[in-house]
Amino acid sequence: MATQQYYGHTVEGAALFLGENSWQASGRVAQSGAVLVQSCDIGVFRTCERAMAEGLAWGKHWIDRNQCPGYVQQPASAAEHPESLHA
Repeated sequence: MATQQYYGHTVEGAALFLGENSWQASGRVAQSGAVLVQSCDIGVFRTCERAMAEGLAWGKHWIDRNQCPGYVQQPASAAEHPESLHA
């Protein structure tokens, strides 16, 4: 599991090993020890590090979208995640 602090929140990115070259990503956001949100499965990636990074990115995006006033959402592109097995 990877953990980072982001705008007063603790963001966690987790990776679950599914088999050869397959890691399932998930994320969680907490504040003051209380979990605010837990993701469902974000996707399947080829490395543990990439899956954890995607979990962290999911959590930071959730904070930006839900906790930061004036957030403007950028369009997502499949080209941004070429290592995803689902892309």
